[in-house]
Amino acid sequence: MTAIPSAKLVSIFGGSGFIGRHIVRVLARDGWRIRVGVRRPNAANFLRPMGRVGQIQIVRANLRKSDDCAMMLRDADAAINLVGILYERGAQRFQDSNFAAPLENGHNQRVNDSQRGYRQRQAPKNAQK
Repeated sequence: MTAIPSAKLVSIFGGSGFIGRHIVRVLARDGWRIRVGVRRPNAANFLRPMGRVGQIQIVRANLRKSDDCAMMLRDADAAINLVGILYERGAQRFQDSNFAAPLENGHNQRVNDSQRGYRQRQAPKNAQK
């Protein structure tokens, strides 16, 4: 096997989910270095064999914590947000998980909201700073 051909790094929030695992596979095949942020890293180890040794890095990251977002985005050439919830429970709300948290934590250019598709976003007028 040859070295990983690309120096490009993509950070993927929620990359171990149904859609994320397919995106990880395609990006690994295309030679990207991939940093996958997940809530439970041990449950995402199945992603590692999709790439070459060292190509896919699994890290614990919470989209709602600005330090985790900063760590995930450090040196990244691209970022993809695939975090989404299927139903609200406890403190989890659709608005927070799917839209507000990425914007509040510096993802104000492009956010991939898995329920609505990929498009330019602006912070909502009522978003807290």
